[in-house]
Amino acid sequence: MKKGFCIITIMLVLLTDLAHANKVAAVQTIIRKECGKLVSPEEAQYWVRALFLSCIPNTDVKIEEQCTLKCLKTDYVNRP
Repeated sequence: MKKGFCIITIMLVLLTDLAHANKVAAVQTIIRKECGKLVSPEEAQYWVRALFLSCIPNTDVKIEEQCTLKCLKTDYVNRP
């Protein structure tokens, strides 16, 4: 029983890290394409929080003075 629990725990940790890494890479790509700015993985982690977690769906997130992006959080309540 303990062995199965450990395996599941390890899989969840690895999947969570992979999902977060994908979001960091996605944010780097979006900011590069939309704002013309290269951001480091560390800086992209900050923008993951702003674009996926703490924003309100369908609102703008200000990246820099001349660049705003739409919130990437899914609005499950008003989803079509």
